[in-house]
Amino acid sequence: MNKLLTVTLFFAILFCCFCQEETENNEVSDVVKLTKDNFDKKVSKGSWFIKFYSESCRHCQLMAEDFEYSATNLKNKINFGSVLATEEEELSRRFRVMSYPTLLFFYNGEEFQKFRGERTVDGMSNFVLKTEKRAEKQSKKNDDWDISEL
Repeated sequence: MNKLLTVTLFFAILFCCFCQEETENNEVSDVVKLTKDNFDKKVSKGSWFIKFYSESCRHCQLMAEDFEYSATNLKNKINFGSVLATEEEELSRRFRVMSYPTLLFFYNGEEFQKFRGERTVDGMSNFVLKTEKRAEKQSKKNDDWDISEL
C-alpha cells in the first residue's frame, strides 16, 4: 500500500511540474506559451486572455510582470497565454495584430474581445472577469437558441 501511495504521489508531483510553463529564466510560469502548432488545441476550450508581444517592445516589457501576476491570481478561472508575435507571424496575421502588445480575450476558441484598458493587474483582472461573464452569458443564449422558433 505504501509503494502504491508513493508511486501515485510521485506521478502527481511530476504531472504538476509539466502543467506549468517555464520562462526564459527557467522560472515556473502560469502563462502558456502558444504557437501555431498548439494554439487551436489549447484555446478551443474555456476562457483565454492572450498577449501578442515582441521581446524588444518596451510596453510589453513594462506590462509583463503584471500579466504574469494576473495569470497566477486567476489561474483556476482564466487561462493566460502568450504569443511571441515576431516569431509567430501566421498567428499575428490571423488575428490582425498590428502593434504590441495586443491583448485578446478568447472564449471556447473564438476571439471575443480586444483589451483596450490599463495594462495593470487591476485593469487586466477586472477586464477578464467581466468579459468572461459576458462570454458565458452570450454562449448560454446561443445554446438556448432554437432554430424551430424561426
